[in-house]
Amino acid sequence: MPKSKTKARAVRQKTREVVEFHRDTERPGKPLHLIIPGGLLALAALLAIFGVIHKTWVDHVWEESQGIGTLVLLVPVYIGSVFTFSYGYELYDMDRALKLTGWIVGLTIGIVVVVAVLFSLASGDGEDNGKSRSKKKKEFSSGGRSLSSSSSSSSTGDWFASSGSSTTSSAPLAIDLNLFSNSRVAPVAAAPAEPPRPEPIACKFCQSEFIPEETEFKCPSCGASSSRTESDQSSQPS
Repeated sequence: MPKSKTKARAVRQKTREVVEFHRDTERPGKPLHLIIPGGLLALAALLAIFGVIHKTWVDHVWEESQGIGTLVLLVPVYIGSVFTFSYGYELYDMDRALKLTGWIVGLTIGIVVVVAVLFSLASGDGEDNGKSRSKKKKEFSSGGRSLSSSSSSSSTGDWFASSGSSTTSSAPLAIDLNLFSNSRVAPVAAAPAEPPRPEPIACKFCQSEFIPEETEFKCPSCGASSSRTESDQSSQPS
């Protein structure tokens, strides 16, 4: 089988050559059947590796033993899928496929290391900022509590002072109002007492008692006229 002379860096020419090789019925092999599945599996394994690194050493969701065990399983899958892609991309040339696999894996390792360092720095800065913010919040809350307590004590003192002054100053005002009300409102006149009822007298003829003012000065028993003056004179001794 003739070897390809096109370098892997010439992506357009190499891709055109791979497609022509795949469509040529006289040449054995179908390189696209290796490139497409190998490339997709390599991308999926690479994304999974980044996710494990992020959960283990950035978010600290997974334990290190769990993260390392998962990476041990994913790294061979990634290397095998990269080799499958490279073997189809280099048109079944083993030497060039191994070189391309080493180059891609080395570049990936460098990218992973750089991303991991950046993530660790970002997480460290985030933790420091979170700690400083929490300290500032605590200081602010303690300062706010002290300010609120001092303001409440001062307001309480002001309230007692104002209440004392109001009680001392309201006394003469109440006296003035009472004086004003006494000067304006007239006193209520007492109801006149009823005159006492006159006492009954005795008739000089039949000696029956009656009140002459109520019977027109006549005895209700015998009809004799009688007045209080006459009864008074008759009652006096001669």
